[in-house]
Amino acid sequence: MDWMVQHMGSRGNYPNYKFNDVKPDSAANGYTVEQIQLIIRHGTRYPVSSGMESINKALITLNQSSNLDLTGWLNGYKNEYLFSRTGQLDANGQQEEYLIGRRFAKTYPQFVHGLIDSDSTIISQHLGIFSSWSSRTLQSAQAFCAGAFEGLGTLGPAKLMTVPVFSFKENNDSLIAFHKSCARWQKEAKPLTNQILEPVIQRFLSPIASRLAQELGIAVTVTDVQDFHDACTSEVSMHHTIDTFCRLFTRQDIIALEYLDDLKHYYKYSYGLPELNEEMACDLGKYILASINAMIDKKEEAYKLDIKFGHSETLLPLRTLLGLYQSKLSPNSSDQEIEDRQFKLSNFGYFANNIAIQLLSKEDEFYVRILDNEKPVLLPGCQSIHCPVDQFRKVMEPKTQCNFIEYCRVDVI
Repeated sequence: MDWMVQHMGSRGNYPNYKFNDVKPDSAANGYTVEQIQLIIRHGTRYPVSSGMESINKALITLNQSSNLDLTGWLNGYKNEYLFSRTGQLDANGQQEEYLIGRRFAKTYPQFVHGLIDSDSTIISQHLGIFSSWSSRTLQSAQAFCAGAFEGLGTLGPAKLMTVPVFSFKENNDSLIAFHKSCARWQKEAKPLTNQILEPVIQRFLSPIASRLAQELGIAVTVTDVQDFHDACTSEVSMHHTIDTFCRLFTRQDIIALEYLDDLKHYYKYSYGLPELNEEMACDLGKYILASINAMIDKKEEAYKLDIKFGHSETLLPLRTLLGLYQSKLSPNSSDQEIEDRQFKLSNFGYFANNIAIQLLSKEDEFYVRILDNEKPVLLPGCQSIHCPVDQFRKVMEPKTQCNFIEYCRVDVI
């Protein structure tokens, strides 16, 4: 089980176990935290509609097999993948976001207390919390806020408080679920990715399909292998078991499937199509930069804490814009290139993954610090973790010379 958890790609749980000893942020000692912008993926969820269909189809396929060593678990198996639960946060996802919120409050206690008014309500001009159109991001926002502001309000024994969360419309959002609002991305990214990946998928998965067909005594296609893997990763992330669908795979199979998931995300949302994915995140980049400038200029509308709850489609283009986890992958990458890749979602792209952009001050100077999954990282183009704001502007300004509406427009012939 422990080994499998390390190879879950974009479907892994957030590694809360790494943060057992939480203390106030020591890396900010000597600095004052002026502003935090936080972008968070939703927590662990039930599969979306395509995933639900894959898992239910996989159950039908496996019921045709008489190999009880691999499929005996189907007897008495309770199917939890009901279409009424499609895309909803499960208990794991709610807990992930709640614990990130609790840690945030313990890491930045003075900063969080500074957001609270004397009558125990949030000062709205200091706090902005936003989610995309989907229920799972709104659920994530609620769970995070329950953790972050627990004990600071007046509601119930836990002294909770209500926090306003604003949702963007599905097709009018250039800051969170911008892929839904970018017609050019919708038209180009998926077909290009499918075209590039199809021969790689056949090369990696055809041998697995052939072996499983022989072992199960039924016809197994490459698509079936992908369905089985979808089910396997859902079972691990939601039910913490490898005793059902995952029994079909060897470790070598899992590593191959993990890489294919990375390669799909690499092209569809990141460095594989940089001119598409980096440009798509440019409005978010502009917003981040403008918010920093507004805080430095002490504008009334500037948020001290600005949180956006989104998706992989938010975080991966943003990381591409920032230049994090850059790798050169292709359909013909060598085994060594695959093994050495920085772009490995199991290490950073799991559920509830997050990026924080902090504005710090020290002796009348301003600095920007980037945290990736709660750990400080060096931004490419900066010489220090604490990047002088002018240097940060110099890095970001060439990346944010864009017009989202113009770029995403598709001419109708």
